[in-house]
Amino acid sequence: MRIAIQNPHRTAGYGDIGIHNYVVDLIRNEHPIIYLTKKLFYLDWIRFARKNRLALEDYTVIFSDKTLTAQADVLLNFSGQPTVEENIMPKDFTGLKIAHVMDYMGQATENHAALRAQGVDYVFGYAAHDKHCAFFQTYYPSYVGRVIPVPFGFHPRFTNQKPFAERARMVAALGSVSVFGSRLHGAPFREAVDFFLFKQREPFMHKFRRMLQEREREFAHIMVSRLPHYPQESDFKYDLVAELNTYQLFTSCESLFYFPAAKTFEGPAAGGVLVCSENPCFTDLGFEDGVNCVKHKEFDPADFRVNVEAALGNQEKLAAIAAAGAALVRDRYSHSAIAKTIIASCAKLLDTRQSA
Repeated sequence: MRIAIQNPHRTAGYGDIGIHNYVVDLIRNEHPIIYLTKKLFYLDWIRFARKNRLALEDYTVIFSDKTLTAQADVLLNFSGQPTVEENIMPKDFTGLKIAHVMDYMGQATENHAALRAQGVDYVFGYAAHDKHCAFFQTYYPSYVGRVIPVPFGFHPRFTNQKPFAERARMVAALGSVSVFGSRLHGAPFREAVDFFLFKQREPFMHKFRRMLQEREREFAHIMVSRLPHYPQESDFKYDLVAELNTYQLFTSCESLFYFPAAKTFEGPAAGGVLVCSENPCFTDLGFEDGVNCVKHKEFDPADFRVNVEAALGNQEKLAAIAAAGAALVRDRYSHSAIAKTIIASCAKLLDTRQSA
């Protein structure tokens, strides 16, 4: 199988934050063909390669669609935003085309049309959006049954720096509390605003985080909240690695789009226990209640409280859950492991296509 990656320097979310740095691992380990849609991107590729310590001599760089078809079986695109000129995949490429939909909730109608027009065969997503997300099912109907889940994974900076028994016996509530129709989630998110705010009367994208934020005083004996208060939607002032090493448990919901946040993987990697809902999007990832995480009924703060109190009351079991959670994410969700999963998924899809 010969893989090419389109404009890797345009990969969304790579670098210091590192939620998509599995792309760098894929390039380093698999040595794909580098397909650049413009010759002026060559300098960008050189900067990308040097920043990530990739040996330039190990890669074939091409600019021609004709050469791409001759040399590659699969073309991958991790740029998102398929309507942007630089991100458009070549329609004439006859191999398998797979694009990452990234934050698919913005400009959904246009993005779906662009993916179809470009002949994209499958899409990568943060989770199995076609299984769990009603919004995706509604606005990306052509890709129901054609989503390849690619979890965020965790950056190497997320390490266990404090023994579990020495951590505060609390759950840290973390993440943004985004609002449909706000300055940050306004015009480009018009379909999402209509789908959730107007039709379902759901103003908060992160519904359960909002429910916890409203109960900060009630849950003060078990929960430390770093959740922003409206109209603030995000808070990046605290050190996330330190925060995840301070407390025994943490929680960060899957939002109404039902994909687990990056903290789902970063927290266990830093030695904390994930507290999450019973939604299947977590089960898909291998999270089992009482084994490697603590679960609660969906959108049920009372059940959250009861289960967190019970977990904190059994320190021996909770320490074992923390160890199992760390083992799960380090085995399956390091960037290197995710890169291998992507390659395996592509090989399987290509084999199915060639056998048809």
